[in-house]
Amino acid sequence: MENNDSLYQKVFGTNSIAPENIVLSQDNIKAVYPELFIKNTSRSRRNRLKQPATSKIAYKNVATFDEELFVSSATMHSDAMYKYRYPSKLARLTRKIVHMWFKSVLYDNTAIEKDVKLLLSSSLFDANWYKAQYQLQGSTEFLVKHYLLEGYKSLKDPSEHFSTRFYLAEYSDVAASPINPLVHYLTNGVNEKRKIKAQSKK
Repeated sequence: MENNDSLYQKVFGTNSIAPENIVLSQDNIKAVYPELFIKNTSRSRRNRLKQPATSKIAYKNVATFDEELFVSSATMHSDAMYKYRYPSKLARLTRKIVHMWFKSVLYDNTAIEKDVKLLLSSSLFDANWYKAQYQLQGSTEFLVKHYLLEGYKSLKDPSEHFSTRFYLAEYSDVAASPINPLVHYLTNGVNEKRKIKAQSKK
């Protein structure tokens, strides 16, 4: 830790000497002399400190690190970085054009239809309830596809008997995987005797 005089000279100039009744530290210079602190820090930090307080992001520390979950999802995250974070502009543009022109070819419609039939055959998807609950219009097939591909992302429930929010919060492995929670329950969770809704208190 720098002594009081050297720290004072760094902030106020080489010929300056700190008064006897002043005690400075790296921490309190920011509070006592904010303008000088900003002036003597790095450019990126200066820009960040000048931002309004409301625009700064508050980060919350995670109390525990789920090592097993990280390992299981690390490959997926790595692939996503190579696909979306690190590609060149040409690669991004090419992917965008290909996705726009060949969307129907890039997705396995057979697999989608298989999951649609799976949900329709289950009592846990109620098309009429889903339609009324979220004020949607369309056929039963449209409604089931909406929940299958979009609805679960905003934590919509497929019926009053299955809680999407509860299932994802209860089972972090499902939340970290690219699968619709109800599809996961019908294909795996039901055999594993997983819960689908919070137990009501009597």
